[in-house]
Amino acid sequence: MKRSSITIRLLLALAAAALCAAPAAAASAFSEGAEAELGEHAEALIRETAGVYGSDLPEDQPGVIDWDAAVRVYVGADVFDLETAETEAVRAALEDGGWIWLLPVRFGEDTVLINVQKGLPLREDAAELFTEAERREVEANVGKWIGSVWTHYPPGQSPTDYDALLRSMLGRVPEGTMLAGGQPFFVQPVALIPGDDGTIESLAMFFTPQGDPEDIAPAETAPGVYDYGAVRALVGRMVPPAPDVDGGGWELPEDGASPWPWLALGGSLALLPVGVPLAVQKLRKR
Repeated sequence: MKRSSITIRLLLALAAAALCAAPAAAASAFSEGAEAELGEHAEALIRETAGVYGSDLPEDQPGVIDWDAAVRVYVGADVFDLETAETEAVRAALEDGGWIWLLPVRFGEDTVLINVQKGLPLREDAAELFTEAERREVEANVGKWIGSVWTHYPPGQSPTDYDALLRSMLGRVPEGTMLAGGQPFFVQPVALIPGDDGTIESLAMFFTPQGDPEDIAPAETAPGVYDYGAVRALVGRMVPPAPDVDGGGWELPEDGASPWPWLALGGSLALLPVGVPLAVQKLRKR
């Protein structure tokens, strides 16, 4: 009986030790800095999220921000327009251009993803679309972190996990990898992967681009992964879609043709359906 009691205590101790040693879920490689930048706004963001979706969310589950799953996406700089592919120069340009946070709020098994960006000045060409009170609100939010787009993922669905996707492609997330959105041809976020020589070595694509994937096929080194230098050369030759043509995409020009001189959209517009922060978008995943 004594030996049995000792054995049971030993098994319980081993089980407890195993639980303590079990690794916690790893934070996304792209979440660093999220809580430091947005932590003071957490309660307001959760409150706004509950207000946007109301009865769509479980009443008995308070919202909790999953900081480890937050994602920083740089949105203000065209990396293909830079004269260099040096990693630090590209990083500096992206930092100067600004970024948004994709911030998941968990309500039990429901998730709401918030696009959080710094408030931007109201564009002159859009000012007439807003009332005086709305214009004042936009002006008051310039430079502040605010929610601009809310997307609801019901149980069984979840936001894009860029960390997991990149690990499935490469087996890891290389140190220093950056996510950049709003880039010519790709539009949706891509991963810029540094090499050992101090330059961006590869680009990983997660979504169908705004153009024919066959146009960059010669640069592909693995499924979804492309040689950055080769992609840079190809995209630099591409023609952007005409502003007044629906459904158009980036494409390589015919021999002797030059790329069209437009595409003045800010990078954040590629990720945000409306270019002014006051215009809140409520989206639902089905």
